[in-house]
Amino acid sequence: KNPHDEFPELIEFVQHQAHQHFMHQGGFRTIDGQALNRLWSIHISSEKDFIAGLAKIQQQIPLRCIIMGTRRTDPGCRNLSSLTSSSGNYPPFMRFNPILDWSYRDVWDFIKACELPYCTLYDHGYTSLGTVKDTIRNPELLKTGSENLMQEDVMDPRSRSIVPFLAMAQNVPGMEQQDSDDDQKQALRYKPAWMLLDETKERSSRLKKTTVKDAAAKTETAGILIIGNEVISGSVVDENGPFLMRELREMGLDTIEVAVVRDDMNLIAENVRRMSGTHTFVFTSG
Repeated sequence: KNPHDEFPELIEFVQHQAHQHFMHQGGFRTIDGQALNRLWSIHISSEKDFIAGLAKIQQQIPLRCIIMGTRRTDPGCRNLSSLTSSSGNYPPFMRFNPILDWSYRDVWDFIKACELPYCTLYDHGYTSLGTVKDTIRNPELLKTGSENLMQEDVMDPRSRSIVPFLAMAQNVPGMEQQDSDDDQKQALRYKPAWMLLDETKERSSRLKKTTVKDAAAKTETAGILIIGNEVISGSVVDENGPFLMRELREMGLDTIEVAVVRDDMNLIAENVRRMSGTHTFVFTSG
């Protein structure tokens, strides 16, 4: 996989967890009390990369067992057992699959009961994460509520986290509360991942390469990217965003996301890439 196709939220989550548990003295420890401060970061684009990465690790430490997060419902895992040895071209080690027979509900019950951290994307309709090019919000979690577009969640470029759009654009004209039935019908949002009722639909967030275009055509949505340091600082009031949303509503197109970013080419490209993998249309202004 291309590292530029990864979700920024997922990268941030992984980096935060790595720092918290592996890169200081308060992290994981062995049974003898020694700090487990070794951390390997390898971007895997093929099975060959994974095998090579494991071999490299084994050259540095006596790797005997790997704890996996595999579940039986994952592709190709139907016939696995909880403890199996590696095979084929893999280095010799044991695979331990402690949650092999857990259901989707079991996973989320455990996470919520133990108050474990998880990627924020799961709060916003995603149930299975791949890349920005093959992952969408799960259609099974789509809901129609009385909230208007002002309540949609967007990415805050300053914190690289998802926040309510209202917090980003309180002073933008045209974003006042709309009480009409038409606006309520257009207020489409997604439930969090743990509210998925049909566990067999977990991977509905993932698009097969052969169906990406077809799926996008069936769920036509729009994302708007507002660009400008002046807008971020509040010295200029953006009028293009509200105008676009009104025009798109009249065309029957759902604006699912609005993001505001500063004049930074890399940040702009990153958001366009991410939004292009989620929405049918992406509009930029600034």
